[in-house]
Amino acid sequence: MESGNFKVSILLKKLSNILRYTFDQKHQNVYMFQEISWIEQYLFLQRERLDSVFDYAIDFDSDYDNWPCRKLMLQPFVENFIIHGFEGMESGGFIKITGERYKEFLKITIEDNGKGMAKERRDVIQEILDNPMIAKKREVGIGISNVIARMRMHYGEEMKVEFWTEEGKGTRFIFILPMPE
Repeated sequence: MESGNFKVSILLKKLSNILRYTFDQKHQNVYMFQEISWIEQYLFLQRERLDSVFDYAIDFDSDYDNWPCRKLMLQPFVENFIIHGFEGMESGGFIKITGERYKEFLKITIEDNGKGMAKERRDVIQEILDNPMIAKKREVGIGISNVIARMRMHYGEEMKVEFWTEEGKGTRFIFILPMPE
């Protein structure tokens, strides 16, 4: 910062915030504003690291800032978009995250305009969303299955997950989250 390199200073600050949040073992249950802040910093660093292969937008209704959630519950989905969805792309990728009211629930949508998935892969992911324990047998989707299992323990059976993907068009996950008890 003293040498005038403000970009490096911003990157280090965001990385420091990410590491602090990630390694805080005392708080596994957090509020949505903390999770969204972490995701924004994660996306910022990944975009810089990948030399702007993708951009992102987060549109989250502030009425839900204090909605309880599990720490790092959105990260595996976002990471998979970056790793798999934008694989081979040099630019033009886009991730959008929205949070809004849906009846008495919180609806979170995470979507990209990446490569999408072939039918076989789509079927495996859907199977994992329906039954997270299947991932260990299939030896795929471990990160997603762990998060879905943690989310189901936190939010209960009222939680819903919708999934859509199409080759060449992208992928979308929609989470319908009740207020946890």
